[in-house]
Amino acid sequence: MPAKSSQFTGVFWKGDKKRKKPWRVQIRHGDRNQKHIGYYEDEEYAARVYNGVAKELHGKDAVLNLDGEIPLSMCRVDILTLLKKKGLR
Repeated sequence: MPAKSSQFTGVFWKGDKKRKKPWRVQIRHGDRNQKHIGYYEDEEYAARVYNGVAKELHGKDAVLNLDGEIPLSMCRVDILTLLKKKGLR
C-alpha cells in the first residue's frame, strides 16, 4: 500500500500489513519535539484524540481539527490519563 497522508493536523498514516491501528497521533508541546500520543484505527477518531490533547495542552490557542467536532465526552480515550501516561501532565 502506498504512503498515505492525513487531512488532519497531528495525524499520520503509519500503516503496514501487521498494524491494525494505522493512524498515528503526535503533538508538539513546549520546547519539546513531537510527542507520540498513540495509534488508532480510524483517521477521524485519531483527529478527535489530537483535539482533546491539544485543548488540554494549549487551551484556547490550540489548533484543532474538525470544525463540527463531536464533543470530547463521546471520545473513548480519557485525555487526562493519556497525558499523564505520556509524561505531558
